Amino acid sequence: MHARDVRSGWKLISIHAVILAAVLSAASLDAKDEILGKEDISDAVELKIKQTFRYSGKNTYSVSVAITNRSKRLIRGPIVVGVEDTNVDSVNVLNADKMLDEKTPAFLLLKADGQLKSGQTSQPRKIEFRASDRLTSRVRREFKMQHKVYRLRVRTDRTNPEGDKTRKEKKKQKTGDRKIKKGTPTGGRPRRGGTDDDPDGFREPSEKEVERVMDAQDRFTENFLPKEGVVGTATGLNEKGKPEIKVFLTRAGIDGVPKSFEGIAIQTEVTGELFTHWQSESSADPRDRFPRPVPIGVSVGNSRSCSSGTIACRVRGSDGKLYALSNNHVLGLTNRGDSGDDVVQPGRADSRCQRILGNVIGDVTRFVKIQHEARNNRIDAAIAQVTAETLGTSTPANGYGAPTSTTVRPKLRARVQKYGRTTRLTKGRVSGINATSYVNFGDEATRFVGQIIVRGDEAGFIKSGDSGSLLVTDPDRQPCGLLFAGSRGGKYAVANPIDEVLKAFDVTIDDGNASNGGGSGSNGGRAGGGDRRAGRPEPGGKRGTAKTRVDQYREEQRRRRLTQRNDE
Repeated sequence: MHARDVRSGWKLISIHAVILAAVLSAASLDAKDEILGKEDISDAVELKIKQTFRYSGKNTYSVSVAITNRSKRLIRGPIVVGVEDTNVDSVNVLNADKMLDEKTPAFLLLKADGQLKSGQTSQPRKIEFRASDRLTSRVRREFKMQHKVYRLRVRTDRTNPEGDKTRKEKKKQKTGDRKIKKGTPTGGRPRRGGTDDDPDGFREPSEKEVERVMDAQDRFTENFLPKEGVVGTATGLNEKGKPEIKVFLTRAGIDGVPKSFEGIAIQTEVTGELFTHWQSESSADPRDRFPRPVPIGVSVGNSRSCSSGTIACRVRGSDGKLYALSNNHVLGLTNRGDSGDDVVQPGRADSRCQRILGNVIGDVTRFVKIQHEARNNRIDAAIAQVTAETLGTSTPANGYGAPTSTTVRPKLRARVQKYGRTTRLTKGRVSGINATSYVNFGDEATRFVGQIIVRGDEAGFIKSGDSGSLLVTDPDRQPCGLLFAGSRGGKYAVANPIDEVLKAFDVTIDDGNASNGGGSGSNGGRAGGGDRRAGRPEPGGKRGTAKTRVDQYREEQRRRRLTQRNDE
């Protein structure tokens, strides 16, 4: 192995790792412990490399790490470091204490009963890696890990979960349970148990309560917007679960926002400006091109532009044809594209802006035009015709898998997730519904109504290149939105309601199950469903041979178009 095995294009300003402070009832991590929530504490700790990447024998290498408390407060354990990625392709982690997800191994640095005072450093922990071949000294010197910082809450799964509690604690818990049950407000539902990490005293509001505030929000928005420094409004919930009107600001200190409207509280929230995220810097990483059929959630683009977005999912029309779903500004180039344009995977921003015929997976079929001057944009969406041989129905292995064919209307504070080209798998909550928002398309802010606002668990929920990602529930994977914009830091994202998107194109989500048949309405069991296309002959042709001739004709047309564009 030579120095070229280190990814030359992998940029890292400083060494990072995922540091997670978990609140556990035991002094060690257990594979059955369920993570309930996490809080970003990146500014509170610093990861230190106590020992460089060292050879341990039999193609095994190790690095010793510790953390230092850089905050002015006491940090309690357990604290773990989770390795998200390294700059060496051929190494795998050996001794992880727990997997945070399918791609992030975690290592315990501080036990549950431990603590770190301000400026104090934890005991070092050795992390071991195994390489497929022996690494050179240069590769070892340039070794780096990528990470982030969180505080976790987990639910332990022990044989006797009550065994560690004292009699006094058990009695106190029973008393508290009785008070919560007795004090549940009329017209709402009590706080859900289990994995829900809603604050104490939270109750889920009734649909009637939410609809009443949505109606009031519409009236408020009509009179209040547009207003300088305000990017939108939505219906949300306060910490107790009471519906309220949210006003999203570009910065703190915007004057003229009332405290209430028609007796309903108004809460301001600073999101910054909202942008469409699709124009990405060029990346030459060959892993961005996936074998056919390509998974969903990966890089895609219109061949006429050096840009990249994300494939949301595969959808099926009422006529049985298959399509790739994404945004208008990804596939339709914000109204500048044409029907028949080649769609490539990866997008040209991920192939050195080259036009490569072998990257074509389909043709732009239709997009809903974005009206920059209108006040009623509802979706930013486009579809491109594909085949079962060019596009699959599931994310890569480190994603959430295949979305269900059944969609759902997102509820406030519902847990959601997405898989996108840039940030891969990220999770968050529905922060607002029925949102009116002003989204920057480069030259001007364009108004969208009836949108979904998502607040990520961490800052990078959505970033440049993630536009077009499918928003699904967590953990049920039910599609609920099509992401198309976000705040500058990526903490907030905007999504079209998925049902409106599917209705506009008369398509349904294709989950790859042939028995579903796709389509719309009750026509789910018709013949030729699933991934089978060869059984549907072209008019006037023979079964099988007609498809081959059509494909050959389309291939020739693509070559001619690409030749003409290269000559230009």
